[in-house]
Amino acid sequence: MSRLSIAAFVASASFAMGACTHHVVKTEPVADDTRSDAAWAALDANHDGVLSMDEIEAQHMVGLQQDLAVADANGDGSVSRAEWNAWWPRMTKSAVPPSLAGYVASSAR
Repeated sequence: MSRLSIAAFVASASFAMGACTHHVVKTEPVADDTRSDAAWAALDANHDGVLSMDEIEAQHMVGLQQDLAVADANGDGSVSRAEWNAWWPRMTKSAVPPSLAGYVASSAR
């Protein structure tokens, strides 16, 4: 599966979760680190272990661009894997729409 396909899948899944208001089907939760790894693999196009602004902009990572001051903890203008790992839970926590918050909490049990 290409990096672009993975990124499109992650974006589509996030959008679908946000748009879902009816017919919620309970499935086994995917480990958060699995989604983080897939997103990182799709974004780090040159596999150098750092997300440059060019890579972030090329993948249209608006959330990361808007939260770059938090994600880029050392202020060097890029996001290392360690910075990504610290930022990812913040992003995924806020990505759960309030209408599904109770469902997500109950499925984690």
